[in-house]
Amino acid sequence: MVTSFRLIIIFFILGFISIFSKRNLNFQLNQNSAESSLEISFSTFKTTPEETEQYVTSKIENALSRIDNIKTISSFSTEDNGSIKVSFNTTSSLSQKRFDILLNLRQVFEDLPPGTTFPIISQIGQGSEKQPLISYSIAGISNSEINSIKTIFEKIFRNNDIPATLEVTGGSRKIIQIEYDKNRMFSRKIAISDVITSLQGLTNENYLGNVTDHGMNYFVRLASHSVGTSALEEIVLKNTPLVKLRDITTISETYEKNDFSYRINGKNTALIHIYEDQSENVLTTYSKISEVLDKIKKELPEGSELRLEQDNSKHLRKLVRIAMINGAITLLLIALVLLLFKNWKYLLIVITTIIINFCILVLIYSLFKIPIDLITLNSISFILSLLCFNLLIALGQFDKIGKKRIQQSQIIIFLIAASIYMAIEFLDYQDLHQLQSILKFSIIVIAVGTIPNFLFANSLHNLLTKNSNRQKSSKNLTVFTNVKIIKFRYIILFLVLSFTGIPLFMLPSKIEGNNTYNKIFGTPFLQDKIIPVSSLALGGMWRLFHENIYVNTDFEDSQETSLNIYAEQPIGATAEQMKSSLEYLEKFLSDTEYIELYVSQVFSGQRGTIRVKFLNDIPIHYPEKLRQQLINASQNLGGVGWTFFGIGKGFSNKMTKEHPSFQLKISGYNFAKLKEIGEFVKTEISKNDRINSATLASDNQFISDNNHEYKMSVNDRQLAQLELDDKNVKSELILNNSEIMDKKMFVNIYNENIPIKITAKNQDNLTINEFLTHPIRLEDRYIKPNSLTTFLKADRVESIVRENRQYIQILNLKYVGSLETGYKYLLEETERINKNLPEGYLINVLSDHESSKPLTTKLLIFLSTTSFIFILLTIRLNSFRKAGLVFLMVYISLSAIFATFYIGDFKFDEGGQASFIFTIIIGFCYLLYFWEDLGVVVKIGGSRIHLRQNIKLISLSFLIVNIGNLTYLITQFNDPFWSAFSIGILASSIAIVFITTFVIPLFSVNKETLK
Repeated sequence: MVTSFRLIIIFFILGFISIFSKRNLNFQLNQNSAESSLEISFSTFKTTPEETEQYVTSKIENALSRIDNIKTISSFSTEDNGSIKVSFNTTSSLSQKRFDILLNLRQVFEDLPPGTTFPIISQIGQGSEKQPLISYSIAGISNSEINSIKTIFEKIFRNNDIPATLEVTGGSRKIIQIEYDKNRMFSRKIAISDVITSLQGLTNENYLGNVTDHGMNYFVRLASHSVGTSALEEIVLKNTPLVKLRDITTISETYEKNDFSYRINGKNTALIHIYEDQSENVLTTYSKISEVLDKIKKELPEGSELRLEQDNSKHLRKLVRIAMINGAITLLLIALVLLLFKNWKYLLIVITTIIINFCILVLIYSLFKIPIDLITLNSISFILSLLCFNLLIALGQFDKIGKKRIQQSQIIIFLIAASIYMAIEFLDYQDLHQLQSILKFSIIVIAVGTIPNFLFANSLHNLLTKNSNRQKSSKNLTVFTNVKIIKFRYIILFLVLSFTGIPLFMLPSKIEGNNTYNKIFGTPFLQDKIIPVSSLALGGMWRLFHENIYVNTDFEDSQETSLNIYAEQPIGATAEQMKSSLEYLEKFLSDTEYIELYVSQVFSGQRGTIRVKFLNDIPIHYPEKLRQQLINASQNLGGVGWTFFGIGKGFSNKMTKEHPSFQLKISGYNFAKLKEIGEFVKTEISKNDRINSATLASDNQFISDNNHEYKMSVNDRQLAQLELDDKNVKSELILNNSEIMDKKMFVNIYNENIPIKITAKNQDNLTINEFLTHPIRLEDRYIKPNSLTTFLKADRVESIVRENRQYIQILNLKYVGSLETGYKYLLEETERINKNLPEGYLINVLSDHESSKPLTTKLLIFLSTTSFIFILLTIRLNSFRKAGLVFLMVYISLSAIFATFYIGDFKFDEGGQASFIFTIIIGFCYLLYFWEDLGVVVKIGGSRIHLRQNIKLISLSFLIVNIGNLTYLITQFNDPFWSAFSIGILASSIAIVFITTFVIPLFSVNKETLK
């Protein structure tokens, strides 16, 4: 038999081994979606959204529908490109699914229109969201210098072994622009297709075949050689008569026109975005980049200024630092509390066992490559408290209830936590990733902690406390001064339950496919008369909480004071006009004080912004004063809509909180009909005064400068007579009336590949009449487009969205009122409207806080989980009555969370939902461990009944379990998750201690004792 000393040595050896395995820990500090999906993106050549959807997206969707284990297929089709998102079941292998998709794409690709690129497959979720780790701005450089910035960074990164991907934005890239004259081309019988063919012959890299030499197979490539604009001018387009490119075009070396511009303090600026390698530790990559900044600054052009623009690692580094500080503070506070309540031997047992627990956790996480994310690191403080709480009660009750009972309780608590986790997984909530992460970590900690708690802690306890006397239970008495309190215990229980609330208001009016339920609970009398009155009478704190709690994760961060200026111009305005408007305010800002910098951005002719960042030591009145001055200055500019919005010191942010927003998803199989229904639903929903705004996704005009387009229809009879195809007409119209930048056409000048852009002169000023009357070449003839086609002006379709083969319209709503009231109103309205819609069309309310599973599935999962937990409690307590009482008491403890968030008006978030789950786990811990104490009557004297109760241990465990929460309230109160989580756990644990100490004993005393 292994002695206590030998067991201790074994655990210390495991702890020593864990020191060397920590380097293998799998840190994934980016917060990514848990969803496993693949996105298929492609480009097309000059297609409208309808053509993209009809000829490309639909065909790819049909091919993908043959793949197994697909949850949803959603698509987005717009002008010249599209994307398809395929979501799979969590058990699916994405590498295998990627292979299946590639096979299907190869089969269908031959049927796609010419000019369609082969689709690119990328992963969504699990670390695929492309956000730059760090972005730097380089101000005060010319467009020609911008092109060399990426080369400088790449060289230094390569020399210092920094695994990162770089992207440069801002400025304009150098291009060779070829402007052709349509009239000259027509007179010389030259088509634009002739120009493209000749250019491709000069610029493309051509593969001429392969040769075999000494058993080796080689491809023969005719590489493009370095040429200049003069060589391009001499390209022969036609021999008889001789026509060269210079005869019909003007060739120049210039910079590509770009509607987007970025300036800092009025200086031309480039942005360089640095993306980390997903296989590398984010913090390690950031550290390496910081070390080479001085080298980069020396290489940059003279007069330029390098500035940190965006640092996504800053938040990660801050959270990791706070997590480590919180863990250290929690451990110190636990040690202090144990010294005050216990002795140094007890402290040594607890702290050493916790360290051994974490060493074993390191071994398991490194061995199985379990990912460690931010929420796992942040939860260390709470996990330390939970681990110590669990160990403390087990040690305190070991002598009283025995090893077997302790083991049973540990296993049951683990199974309860695991069953709740599995229920949340099956329900597939989309916004509970943090809750799932911390719950999974807790389950692993409870499971791993069971072994050290039984073996190591018990062995160390035996060695250090061999001669210690057991604590006499008679020192811990709970005194009830009146026996009548016990006699009226069930009345008291009913009143407490009424205060907590019986959730009759949550009963659905009907369940699809469940006739039995609908006949019983779906009757008009019950729904209209009984349930509303019962809900008001018995809803309690739960009803008030459910209807009035405000869910909002947007916490104000007033550490940085800034003024945001938004400019809007009508459709048709150019980017140059927007730039001029912003420059007017820039001149005003250049002479002001207390400003660190101002950043201007032009997104299009319709949108532009200026962001003003203030110094830290500004007078409190100055930001608002500057805002008023800018408002007055902007009135001199007509035709521009301005919005001035300040954040931080000196600004009033009372109006910045938006009302809860909702989205309605309208689906159907006919796109034109769906647009009509979308407008109808928008009108119907907007009749409610609480709807502040209602906009369809297609109402957004920022996507394009034009909200109308011309639709072309071809005369099939005339085409047949001329033996032509409508595709020929379309392709020639596109070639003659659009800018052409073939991805394969580059000119090599001094070892720099410069793209070629082909455009017609005065293309921007082309009228519809010129478009229709200028001849185009079809086969060997020149024909005017208006002789073959008809053009009608129509509303422009910006994009087409489909999901599971149905077209989708999204209606965005802003509702004035509580989240619960707005959600209930929308459910009622959509149910009413759905009854009158044509078959095949449906409106759904989109909600992140609702599960995607059907109602019957949710009820089945809930009943299965509660039944499983009830069976576990019955096995442990050997009584249905006791198990039922434990269930009721844990349920009653939730009222503390309802009351705290409702009365205190705290912001409820995913952290509040997590506090619900851990309240249940902590409540079962208390009641399972202390149940044996609760019914033991020590003395009866008159109307007083003395019950044995370990008040000291209960109080100590309460302090221990909340030490971690207190650190969150101090250091992370502005974090929406941890503040809500800590407040909920603190409130509910007070209720649990009160229930354990005073309420449960009322039901533990049997009738014989009372007599």
